[in-house]
Amino acid sequence: MQSAALLYQLTKNPDYLKDAQSIAKECYNYFFTDFTTDTGESLKMLKQGNIWFTAVMLRGFIELYQLDQKSKLLSTLSINAYHMLGIMPVMKTAYSAQT
Repeated sequence: MQSAALLYQLTKNPDYLKDAQSIAKECYNYFFTDFTTDTGESLKMLKQGNIWFTAVMLRGFIELYQLDQKSKLLSTLSINAYHMLGIMPVMKTAYSAQT
């Protein structure tokens, strides 16, 4: 995903941007699962997995966000971090429904 985003930045070939967006969408669909909090709120949570891979995926989400400004992926990861660390309660308003 990050490589496709970087290739788009270098070449301006829209196929690379489409590739990055497609990879991001599939990552979201595969690596996140529906979750209901103790308060009954529904959200998407990152499945248990390899922390190194999650960091690589995050870098791809960040690179893509700089190109298309769609915040759904970064918002979801940010909500996950807050929820897992217990820093603040998960709130519906923090989740962006952008695609």
